[in-house]
Amino acid sequence: MIRIALITLVILGMMVLGSAITLYLLKEHRLQQHAEREATIAEIGEKYAMVFLRNLRRQRLRVIKEQGPVAGFEFCSDNALAITLAAEDSLPSGVKIKRTSLKYRNPDNAPSPAEIEALEFFEDTFQHQFTPPEYYLQTIGDSLHPRYNYYKPLKIEGLCMHCHGTETTIPPKVQQLLTDYYPEDKATGYQPNDFRGVVRVTIPAELIP
Repeated sequence: MIRIALITLVILGMMVLGSAITLYLLKEHRLQQHAEREATIAEIGEKYAMVFLRNLRRQRLRVIKEQGPVAGFEFCSDNALAITLAAEDSLPSGVKIKRTSLKYRNPDNAPSPAEIEALEFFEDTFQHQFTPPEYYLQTIGDSLHPRYNYYKPLKIEGLCMHCHGTETTIPPKVQQLLTDYYPEDKATGYQPNDFRGVVRVTIPAELIP
């Protein structure tokens, strides 16, 4: 009887161990699938963000080099939205792009609660890490129609200082335009390489392989 009981216990133990191993392997498989899907979303989000950023930077740089910082300010103020919409039109249906910041200039670009979450994440990591993360991801929408927000952090570059720097780097004419165009402007006082904000790319789930 004792021997039968011991054999039974051994069998039960092996069954429990087998179940635990199976659950562990399933969990690892799901984690791997999740990581692979996240990497795919990030790759697509980065590609779409750069479609917008390359076009904006190229046109802005040309205007500043040819006409100076005042023209550069007017170009961004007058054309940033049109360039954003043009980028969306060039991408698959349902993709949406937005630039936003905790220190926004145009109230129309003020961040949503979801965007504030991403901005605060980057704000914190830029302050406490030598190498901030390259992106931040969110899943939004319902379970039947999920979408993914990909956030790419933006840093202040040298030319940005003409419009986003301090009194010593912003030309007086640009400062006057800032006062006239954006009396509640929050987007000055930066130093080179400071965290400026994000480009948010919203990607429908059906675009993810």
